[in-house]
Amino acid sequence: MNRSTIIQKSKKAGTAIALTATVALGGIAFAAPANAAELGRVEENTAPTSLSWHDVWASAWSQAYSHCKANYPETKSVSMVDYFQLDHNPKVHSTWSCRDN
Repeated sequence: MNRSTIIQKSKKAGTAIALTATVALGGIAFAAPANAAELGRVEENTAPTSLSWHDVWASAWSQAYSHCKANYPETKSVSMVDYFQLDHNPKVHSTWSCRDN
């Protein structure tokens, strides 16, 4: 076995080890949020441009995060749980989960 072959084999082994470590650690990183606790919930009333999930989220996220931080200082993230619009009302009501992850 010449020096070039040894270097190529060691590079391939190093790549395999790096990929294995990345996959293993990535699985841990994605699993961690599932263990986060819900600290509480807040409700918001906003007027999004449409009733799509994205537009409701975009219109209320900042307000929800601020209210979560004020009521639950440990808050690190918020997620929209539900939203609805009452008949003939331009405002959309949304419920947000305040989380510690």
